[in-house]
Amino acid sequence: MQLRSNTDHVRRELGKRGQLLFLIFFTATLILIVGVFIILVGNTFAAVPEAATASSCF
Repeated sequence: MQLRSNTDHVRRELGKRGQLLFLIFFTATLILIVGVFIILVGNTFAAVPEAATASSCF
């Protein structure tokens, strides 16, 4: 049994167009997740300034 990446599976099952759509979906999802994380961290630092000071020590 040979291990294959997700890209190989998507290319085999969905073709080139499906691979492109999967890449766009995955990238958009990743950007949204990082954006939400940044907003949450920013709100935490604004509400509790000590958290920002403490995190700079690490």
